[in-house]
Amino acid sequence: MTRLLILLLAALALAPLTSHAQDNTSSPGGTASHVSQIGVVFGRCLPHGISSTDDIFTLWGGRYSMPFGATEKNGGGKFVDFGIIGGNGSAVHWGGASIDVSIQAPFETLIMSVGLGVDVTQWSSDTKSTTVTIGEHFLGGVMTRLGGSSYLRFDMKFNSQPGTTVFFGLGITFDIGSDTASPGG
Repeated sequence: MTRLLILLLAALALAPLTSHAQDNTSSPGGTASHVSQIGVVFGRCLPHGISSTDDIFTLWGGRYSMPFGATEKNGGGKFVDFGIIGGNGSAVHWGGASIDVSIQAPFETLIMSVGLGVDVTQWSSDTKSTTVTIGEHFLGGVMTRLGGSSYLRFDMKFNSQPGTTVFFGLGITFDIGSDTASPGG
């Protein structure tokens, strides 16, 4: 898990240098183009039913989003997202990976995102030894352009297993690759 995180962070650090992202001004408000995205996220997990104390704890992770299908008329599109997340609380040790299908759609100067997916989570707590669970999640988020191909992203993720958890995350996301949907792309 640690090696994977180091590789993801290295790729994130190099992404602005190697990307060929274009500012897609052909879509309303110059919103996100339908290209691959990579990012990091930091946030808080609100668990219920996984330890005797249910302490809120900090998680961090990364995400890679790969577009599929055509760009929508409004500039949005569909994505397959791959993520890793990990962290520790006073009584909880948490690590996991997820895959989901999401839709991004521009709204004014923001980009809204919703998705459904599957998680594999390895965790332990003060009352439970290390356990691996498979669960599903619903993800909702919003992004705003910081400049060029970078965005500030806020996510809320509702997990069904282990227990019931809600994750609130804030992170930076970068467009990578080229936009083949825009003229001259």
